[in-house]
Amino acid sequence: MIGEDLHKTGGTFAVFSTPHSNPSFLNDVMGNFAALVESLGLTSLNGSRHPFVWKVAPYSGGSDHVVFNDGSLKVPSVMLNHGDTFHHTSLDTMDKVDATQLRRVAALALGAAYYMASAGNGEAEATARLTARNGLVRMARDYYDALEDLHAAGDAEALYRAYRHVLNVLSHSGRRERRAVLSAAVFMDGGGPAALKPYQSQIEALQLAFPKEAHAVYKTLCAKAGVPARALALTETERRLSRLVPVRAETFIGPLQMDFLIEKAGPEATAQVRLRGNSAYEALNYVDGRMSVHDIAQAVSASYGPLEIQDVHDFFTVLEKAGLVVLKKK
Repeated sequence: MIGEDLHKTGGTFAVFSTPHSNPSFLNDVMGNFAALVESLGLTSLNGSRHPFVWKVAPYSGGSDHVVFNDGSLKVPSVMLNHGDTFHHTSLDTMDKVDATQLRRVAALALGAAYYMASAGNGEAEATARLTARNGLVRMARDYYDALEDLHAAGDAEALYRAYRHVLNVLSHSGRRERRAVLSAAVFMDGGGPAALKPYQSQIEALQLAFPKEAHAVYKTLCAKAGVPARALALTETERRLSRLVPVRAETFIGPLQMDFLIEKAGPEATAQVRLRGNSAYEALNYVDGRMSVHDIAQAVSASYGPLEIQDVHDFFTVLEKAGLVVLKKK
């Protein structure tokens, strides 16, 4: 996973980020060290001379970091992976290993680990600045990507749904980036998160500016389509589910496995649970005893596209039947 010859496998080395439910400075520190390793041009006597091709990628499962990032533990963890075409096949053989790539990834991981283990107040502030800088880029990307769907919407209902989604993406993108900046406070000897709040200011400024721009775009597109712009309002189902809060059972620690759910709730759980993959993983991760079913549906939708809120409710209903969560009314 970490030492493939990129030329032979056609892979790209990736730092897979923490999920949005567990935002952290870690993603930016790892990306910064990857850039440093690239700039050093490290090679091995027994390895290739190919460039270090790398990227910081969105969260992806499939390895041990899934357990650490789970909402019951919340240990920020990334995955280092080349994602080559031969992985887990009969052609995944030693001739695909590159000593140069092993050296580069070892330098990246050791460098980042040493930096974090040695960090103090100065490093906390430097890390917060780095995270804020990159966070502004991520927020702008999230916003303009979501805005494309608004421009593509054709009728009044599609325009309204797309506009709601843009605002939801902005809300959760800003929340994620603010939390990521403050996560660097773990290195502080004193002052804690309060000392890093100034580095949130530009993120907060974007959170104020982008919705105004989105509203202007929405009104313009509605006018072009000859339909009235609608005021935002919750549906009856959304209002009802905003008063329902899932609480995780104390004994339920670690990510959900479908086999375990079937064992607890019966074979019919497979058909009843329509949330799968990262959407189901994140829905459970957001369970903190405060966020409602509606809040969680919005948070997951911001990351993976609009969800049917009823699917999120059904997911937690099955988990309640299995004794893994309790749904409490506010």
